[in-house]
Amino acid sequence: MDSGLSKFVDNGKRDNNDDDDDDDYMSDKFVVENKDSSQTSLLHSHKQKYEHERYKRRIECQPKSKQTIKEMEEEKRQAGLSKPLLDPMNKGFCLLQKMMNNDNKKVEESLETKQSSSQPDLSDEKSNKRKTVEELVMERRPIDIEFRIGRQGLGHESNKRIKSKDSNRSLMMAKKEKNLEIKKDKFLRDCLEKSEKLLAKKDYFSLQKICYNLDQSNNIREPSIEEWYWPKSFLIALRAARKNIESDEDDDEEENDDLKQENQDDDDEDDDNIDYQERLQKLSEYVRQKYFYCLWCGCCFESNNDLNDNCPGNNRQLH
Repeated sequence: MDSGLSKFVDNGKRDNNDDDDDDDYMSDKFVVENKDSSQTSLLHSHKQKYEHERYKRRIECQPKSKQTIKEMEEEKRQAGLSKPLLDPMNKGFCLLQKMMNNDNKKVEESLETKQSSSQPDLSDEKSNKRKTVEELVMERRPIDIEFRIGRQGLGHESNKRIKSKDSNRSLMMAKKEKNLEIKKDKFLRDCLEKSEKLLAKKDYFSLQKICYNLDQSNNIREPSIEEWYWPKSFLIALRAARKNIESDEDDDEEENDDLKQENQDDDDEDDDNIDYQERLQKLSEYVRQKYFYCLWCGCCFESNNDLNDNCPGNNRQLH
């Protein structure tokens, strides 16, 4: 039994020695090697490593947004504008101050040689000159710069304003010319209408006398249709003559005066309201139909057919 146990122990030791001779795949050696191999297996070549590093640098250098660039530019701009235009230690500025001092000394020396009467004026000029030069030199704020926001070119807005002014001016001129043309046309129409009314009135009065003479030659003692077919003065004279026969002379004179006054009042009241063109048309139709007479032809025709054949029409425009 002891011999069997000893054999079993010897066999176990031998097995352990065999295991120690084989590699242990769970040891740190294999784990570290596997980690290194996993890291290097993603980048197989030098070019891929270079591209990867370049991509990382580009991401790091890239700003977060465009707004940050604008803010940085604005900060730099304001910092530059806040700096004084001239440094007191500037050589040119110091030289200019020395020149001013030398000029002031020369002015003072010249003032001492002048008369006392002219001293106040020259001193004032000297002080004013010194102040103006110092103000110009010591001005440390630069001219304000207007930063353009839009994308339009320089001078585009001023050119646009000029064009708008020109267009507005041209529109106003066109409107003014149109109004002048309208007024001119209205004035010409009014003048033409007025002249036509005056001619119609003149023709009407002439045709009244002709109608009276034609009626008298045909033994017609009263206007056949309307009283205004005859001249009003002739009607007054006829009525006065008839009343002179029937009544005494005194009564006739009073009545004649009353009739004349009434007729004058009627003329004054109704002259503006009378349509002479319409009356002329009616009176001309009456004379043409009854006596075959045309005012504008100035003669009596033999018949209605003769009138229609030889007369252009019943108005002045056709003649």
